[in-house]
Amino acid sequence: MKNLQKIKEISKSKKIIIIILLIVLIAGIVAVIYINNRPLNQMKDAKEEAKVATEKRHSLIKVQVQLLDITDEEGNINLDKLNENLSKIEGIKENYNITELPTTITVDGYEITINENGEAELANSDEN
Repeated sequence: MKNLQKIKEISKSKKIIIIILLIVLIAGIVAVIYINNRPLNQMKDAKEEAKVATEKRHSLIKVQVQLLDITDEEGNINLDKLNENLSKIEGIKENYNITELPTTITVDGYEITINENGEAELANSDEN
């Protein structure tokens, strides 16, 4: 009888050891899966950053196109023509009445600065 009890006790301790080893193994597998998914999350973040940068550049180009023909014969910037051209841009929510340069406008939610030479650039951005 004592031998049978000893065998049961040994098997219980073996079961506990096996359970602990399984827990450690599962924790290791979870850690490996987490570590391997980090690059996927970084790719998603990079993709989102690239999308925003592309949208900003697209907004900038829309403004730059409208700035091509805003000077008079002497090369001076015609603010009336500038305001008229800006009103043609899809993505501008306000009607601007620009009276002096430089100025900042918002296109598609992104700020764009038009300098005194009639050139546009992204405002407050590392992409300038």
